[in-house]
Amino acid sequence: MDYRVGGIGRVIMARFDHGDDFLETLKDLVKKENLRQGWFQVLGGMAEADVVIGPKKPLMPPEP
Repeated sequence: MDYRVGGIGRVIMARFDHGDDFLETLKDLVKKENLRQGWFQVLGGMAEADVVIGPKKPLMPPEP
């Protein structure tokens, strides 16, 4: 077994307001806080988004 023990350097919690551009606001936070690496978790809902969730039918090759 091989393992490492580390510590949390900083914890940042951010709340996004209705109408905020999520990616732009997140990028601004990263620049402002000079973050080099990290992990984030999103909790909440979105009013609208342009996302791809998978093919229309489970066929190969998939129809985009």
